[in-house]
Amino acid sequence: MPRLTLLLLLPLLGAAAIGLIHRDRDRLIRRVAISVSALALIQAWSLLWGFDPANPAPQFSEYVQWNPRLGSAYSLVWMGSPIPCCCWRPGSA
Repeated sequence: MPRLTLLLLLPLLGAAAIGLIHRDRDRLIRRVAISVSALALIQAWSLLWGFDPANPAPQFSEYVQWNPRLGSAYSLVWMGSPIPCCCWRPGSA
């Protein structure tokens, strides 16, 4: 799985997992939340270590073509700001 997509999906997957746990299991909920948060932090640090602040060009980008017949694609670019840019491009008919 691409690194930026994983960074965005980890918290969502963690929230979904926590939503499936019975609310009486406080310790398990806490463990899952801390584990997923730690994984997301490690993933973010791995991106930070590969970042070159002297390079103004986008350094981390992903492009995944979803449906070639329709021309739809998913693209993520991290340009050094704290917020990744997510774009969905529909096909041109």
